[in-house]
This record gives sequence, C-alpha cells and structure tokens, in this order.
Amino acid sequence: MMNINLKLQQAERLEKISKALGFVLWQIQVLEGSLATYWIIVTQAQKNGKEEEEGKELDEGKELDEKAVEKEARELLEKAKKYTLGNLLQRMKKDGLFEPELEKRLEVFLDQRNWLVHRSSSDSHAAVYHDQDAARLLNRLDLMRGEVNALMKELDLCVISFAADRGFSEEQIQACTEVILNEWHSSDM
Repeated sequence: MMNINLKLQQAERLEKISKALGFVLWQIQVLEGSLATYWIIVTQAQKNGKEEEEGKELDEGKELDEKAVEKEARELLEKAKKYTLGNLLQRMKKDGLFEPELEKRLEVFLDQRNWLVHRSSSDSHAAVYHDQDAARLLNRLDLMRGEVNALMKELDLCVISFAADRGFSEEQIQACTEVILNEWHSSDM
C-alpha cells in the first residue's frame, strides 16, 4: 500500500498545479477576449472611415440608432470571441494591426497557449509525482502568466494609441476605461 505521506504530497502538488494552471487559463481567456475586442473596434472603425471617405455618411435626415449600432457591435464581438486564437491572430496579421515584434510575440505565445491547452497534461504528468517536475511546470506556468500580463499591457498601449489617433484625449480614454471596468466588475459577463 502507498504511504499516506506520499499521497498527501501528490495531492498538494496537484492542488498547486491546478491553481496555477486555472489562473493562467483564465488570464489567457481575458487576453483572447481583449484581442477580439481590439480587432472588432479597429476593423469596424476602418470600415466606417472608408464609408465616410466614399460619401456613405448618414443622410442629414437620418439619426444614428445607437442601440442598433451597439447590438451590431456586440454581435460582431461575440462572433469574434468564438474564433480560435490562431484564427484570430491570422486575421489581425492580415489586417496589419500590430508591429512585427508584437506579432512575433503573439505567435510564440500562441504556441505556448496551445501547449497548455492540448499537451501540458501529457507532457507534465510526472509533475504530480516529483518535486523537480512540479517546480519545472509551475515555473513554466508562471512565465506564461507573466507573458499574458506583458501582452495585455502592449495591447493596452495599442488601444490608447488607436484612440489618441482618432482625437480622443487621455481624459476621455481614462473615463471610457473606468466605465468599462465598472461595468465589467459589476456584471456576470
């Protein structure tokens, strides 16, 4: 029969691994949602900008139906959030939304994300049984967590730059950010 202390050690390792893995996975989901949102905002703004350049502005007698626009934006966002990260990044690359360095980091991150979702269990099964393997896996998960945070900061800079290029002041950007965060924190999105 297996030693009870050994079983307890394995259970403790599994708990640490599960917590770290779950946390990183949630962070990745937030990043993926933020990338989808950025893609929709930028591509829709570009589409609307082209329509205005082509003279397809609203007729003076027609009013902008904000609810209809918001509904359409939410539908586009929900559709974009269903794309795989790889598919979304391909679309963003095609649209030229990122500098080459950030694009490369996202591609490398995609490989790490795919490892986490598809192969981490089979590649790291020994982590439950051995301290060294657990430490190696936990370190890899921590590095991923750090990269997710860094990528979110880069994306934040992209959003701020995009908004500033369209004439929004820092105060307006901050006010919009606060509204979105308050809505996000107060709901079950």
